[in-house]
Amino acid sequence: MTLDDTFVGYLFNTLTWCGEKNKRELNYNSCPDWSTCENQPVASFWKKASEYFAESACGDVTVMLNGSIYNAFSNTSMLRRVEVQHLDPRKVNQVDIMVINSLRGPIRESCNSGSIVELIQILQHQGFRWTCTDNDKSLIILQCVRDPNHPSCKICNNSMHC
Repeated sequence: MTLDDTFVGYLFNTLTWCGEKNKRELNYNSCPDWSTCENQPVASFWKKASEYFAESACGDVTVMLNGSIYNAFSNTSMLRRVEVQHLDPRKVNQVDIMVINSLRGPIRESCNSGSIVELIQILQHQGFRWTCTDNDKSLIILQCVRDPNHPSCKICNNSMHC
């Protein structure tokens, strides 16, 4: 489950709201960019929601990252800035990292390269047990639903021997 899959995430995911000086109404159309305003209302809301979401995590936690982009564990992501710091090693048994690449590539990061190595180091430092899997078959199958003709999605060879 992701934060977007929660009821709060569903309600607030696409909303924009912020105040303006000398106005009593909220602006629902445009707000300052998250990076230009430290206390931007929408960013502050999602930061607090992410903090609570991570603090509530228990059992086995799965983190899915896009290995087809550089910096999959980005310095600006809520995962890095908020969620990883608020996971509780007394409640979380293990963090399972799943790195998935687009069927059409490119492969830019993996369990052994890029920013994902930094995530693993942070988890180790915080005392978490962890696993990391590159291109889990179940995630490839999910991509094949959208692109069934991709060579990675072929189950049988041309002679139909399965």
